[in-house]
Amino acid sequence: MISVTDSRIRSWVKRNENGSSGAYSSRPSACNGSRWLIVAGQRPITLSANATPTAGAAWRALPSWAVVGTDDLVIPASTQRSMAERAGSKIFEVAASHVSMVSHPEATVSAILAAAEHVGG
Repeated sequence: MISVTDSRIRSWVKRNENGSSGAYSSRPSACNGSRWLIVAGQRPITLSANATPTAGAAWRALPSWAVVGTDDLVIPASTQRSMAERAGSKIFEVAASHVSMVSHPEATVSAILAAAEHVGG
């Protein structure tokens, strides 16, 4: 029997399936030709990462920022917003897919700059 907490078990999206996984927006051109970089750089996740409880959540004590991709086909925007609100995050929304940091890097940069300004950076 194999436990889902076994760190040797890994999961990833097949390279030839990556484009249809929902990580990209409904507009394939939104990633500006960077899709192959995402596929090539993909690292597998251990199944235990989704099954093992955390010891504590940093967002309970630290400020946080979130970029919500409203066109995300992997995690619905309403779920992203709910998680960000629960964490008390400053939310930045962008009409983008799950990989908005690639298709709309300006939204990610804005969130990072806001965080840096907050901590005095």
